Amino acid sequence: MGDYTKLGNVPFIFQNFGQSWEQLECRSVRLKKPTLLIACCADSKDVFTYRTDDVVHNVSPGQTESVYLESNSQLDITTPNNAVAILLLLCMDAATDLDLNNLMPLCLTDKQIGKTTVHTSYLIKKIVAASQSRLPQSRLLYNAQIFEILYHQLTDNLQEETHQLSIHYDKVKLAKSIIHEDLSKKITIPELAKIVGTNEQYLKKYFKVYYGKTIASYTTEVKMEHARILLSSGKHLIVDVSRMTGYKHSTHFTTTFKKYYGFKPIQLK
Repeated sequence: MGDYTKLGNVPFIFQNFGQSWEQLECRSVRLKKPTLLIACCADSKDVFTYRTDDVVHNVSPGQTESVYLESNSQLDITTPNNAVAILLLLCMDAATDLDLNNLMPLCLTDKQIGKTTVHTSYLIKKIVAASQSRLPQSRLLYNAQIFEILYHQLTDNLQEETHQLSIHYDKVKLAKSIIHEDLSKKITIPELAKIVGTNEQYLKKYFKVYYGKTIASYTTEVKMEHARILLSSGKHLIVDVSRMTGYKHSTHFTTTFKKYYGFKPIQLK
């Protein structure tokens, strides 16, 4: 079971088992454990705003986002309006136990953004409307609705995810072929996303889903394997191979090569 408290007049904090924090002010807490934060904004007219340490987050109506927060992170509710939203705070052990992997960002510094499902939006409005009740069953009902929100965010969005996987398959394949097309070019992820007709976030997400690697790590792998073949042939200088794999400076190429293979490129000569 979880517990809850209010920060200010509107947003709610859901405390799952294992989670704890220190209340600093009316709208501010400091987390004591690594945390998965899930911010759900109903399909109302107001944007929900909060700050984690020095980073400001704006959650649009009908949007849900999740971020990782380290121990000792400070969370402040900065929204000046009556946004209909809730915050779910779960310690990472609890999030894993609840099998919430599909609601977690791909990496610690990333953010996952998705839709607030119709069911979730309805439940948020019910929770906010009932927040003034002090009847004994209110907390039990609140907990049940929170778990229902997590369920719908997982299952409803999973159906949408399957649809998105199908849509992005051809775009991810095209991105992969562009990487191989000319290894002497250094193409950025935003440029790659624009060429294949999607946004940067989706491209990074679905590339990793399909190929099990980030775009950056895959690109490095392809370039290093090509570099090894070129150097092993004995026909090219290191400075030339550096240029042929998109590195402006041979020192940067040598550093990357050594990090990838564990030895310097000159050892292949």
